[in-house]
Amino acid sequence: MAEQFITPIVPNIGPVGEAVAGNAGAVFTATDKKIIKERVGDEVNPTRNFGEVFLSRSLTPKVENELTSVQPEENPKEIESRRKDHERMLKHAPIAVARDRVEITNLTPEERLMEKPAEFNAPADETITIATEDDQKREEQKKRETLRKETSKIAKELLLNSTSLFDQFTIEQNELHTLVSRIKEHHLKRLLCASREEFEKLTEQIKTETLHSAKPEAKGWIEAQLKELTKSAADYKLKLLRSLQDMGFNPIRDKNIKWLEKIVNL
Repeated sequence: MAEQFITPIVPNIGPVGEAVAGNAGAVFTATDKKIIKERVGDEVNPTRNFGEVFLSRSLTPKVENELTSVQPEENPKEIESRRKDHERMLKHAPIAVARDRVEITNLTPEERLMEKPAEFNAPADETITIATEDDQKREEQKKRETLRKETSKIAKELLLNSTSLFDQFTIEQNELHTLVSRIKEHHLKRLLCASREEFEKLTEQIKTETLHSAKPEAKGWIEAQLKELTKSAADYKLKLLRSLQDMGFNPIRDKNIKWLEKIVNL
């Protein structure tokens, strides 16, 4: 018959353990009994049950040295006081600027504290300027003057009378600047066009857009200005075509020269 394997139990057995062992029919080895006797001071009775344990002994094991004389290394009041000091220091400490990357140096913590990074330098006193209503008016006036100068410059490039130009329209300064810029754009296209139809189309477009925003009493003056601008464009193209014609005759250029001459001689 094969020998039955006996599993040793935990030797620190108490009353409850004895009852469990008795009800389970546990078998103790000689080594178990010796250790239990050394720890508990008595033989283990494996026949005891829970009823006997309740009647004879308390279920709560006796705890030796329940009240210890060992004192903590630090006074709890001192620890709490130190914690409050640290919170106060963190509250009033300067905030470090966030870094995008970690800088690794060979400095000790003490040497690192002695450094004065640029991020921690106190900012210089800055004067805060509060924009008043007068400041806003001056700023707007400055913008209007700048826009007026730009408009006048474009008008001179178009050979228009810039001195009287600003009083001839019912639109605001910025709208007048946009209108003059549009006239310049159409005029440049007219200088580079290759046909009479396109030239006349751009001329009519300039006239329509300009007179649309003009004062009624100023339309005659504006039409005269635009007529001179059209003559200057025709004269420029006429001189260019004549120069090319001197280099070699071309019947298409000759045809364009004739209608350009009519515009210039108007």
